[in-house]
Amino acid sequence: MIKYLTCISAFILANLSLNAQLLNKSDSILIKNYWNKINIKSIDSNNNFLYSGIDNNLNIIFPNEELSHNRVILKTNNGKIFKNDGGWLTIPGHSGRSFISIYLITLNSDSLIIGKKEFIVKQVPVPVLKLHENIIKDSAILNHKIFYTADSLKLYFTDDLSASNNWFQIKNFTIGYSFGGKYVSVDNEGAVFSTKSLELISKMEINQQLVINITSITPTGILKYLPLIRFRVY
Repeated sequence: MIKYLTCISAFILANLSLNAQLLNKSDSILIKNYWNKINIKSIDSNNNFLYSGIDNNLNIIFPNEELSHNRVILKTNNGKIFKNDGGWLTIPGHSGRSFISIYLITLNSDSLIIGKKEFIVKQVPVPVLKLHENIIKDSAILNHKIFYTADSLKLYFTDDLSASNNWFQIKNFTIGYSFGGKYVSVDNEGAVFSTKSLELISKMEINQQLVINITSITPTGILKYLPLIRFRVY
């Protein structure tokens, strides 16, 4: 067994030596000078997180002006990463961790790894409704007066994603509740409460459950239907 392990160790050392021989003097200097000195930031996240299944724009920060003139490429072990007009973009395939490797293109057109950055990848949270500064979600209890002081609904994902305000807009919604054994409702176009919607709310009894059904739309016209939100109004 000891002899077998010794052979394996010798094989690994031989391969490491072979790889080391592939590096010329200038490549070795590049690795020594720039290893992990190039920083990568997530432009869309205030806390430098990545989010799975969506576009995450990246910014490459070079330690000096000299290195910024060199060509670099990025690779990831989680999802996809590619260069676009504005810089770099990655779309992680799952939550967890994402390791992004930084390669420098040498004068010989070889790719030389000079660093690696680890990111935490999160799931995009399910949006909730926001009315002024009040978050509306299932089982919430709200004062009916807020519907008159803040007259429009917004979709809220998380404060960490500054770009999330532009992901979806409210196309229309239905608001309703049960009254006298019947369900009464009003359809509302856009995010602003119509006069009929406000009249419906004004007729509600204290602690009565209100139901909102939201249809949202992306800038490219893709519709997304949110789960029903049920909350009480006093």
